[in-house]
Amino acid sequence: MVHATHKPCPFFPYRMGDRRISVKVFRKFCLECMGGSSSAVADCANEDCLLFPYRFGTNPARAGMDGHIRENIANFRQKTHLTVPEQGKTEVAPKVNDTLLAG
Repeated sequence: MVHATHKPCPFFPYRMGDRRISVKVFRKFCLECMGGSSSAVADCANEDCLLFPYRFGTNPARAGMDGHIRENIANFRQKTHLTVPEQGKTEVAPKVNDTLLAG
């Protein structure tokens, strides 16, 4: 039990190390710590807390990666559509293996 909220600890299911913990669980813990107020979580000044960098439910080490991946996928999708000018129709190129998206 979390002493402040009298709710079960969000880390309890992960205590044995059998499952991988999500940063969303960190966010849940921060919300409970701050009485359920997301604005209080944003204003948290306790930089000594190990969860401080994860308080928004995201991993700061992955910052910017999602946008880069989305941009690569959008570029790939644009390249896979061929416009046939004489008919004004769009033709979809054959499917490509997903491993090409990573590069």
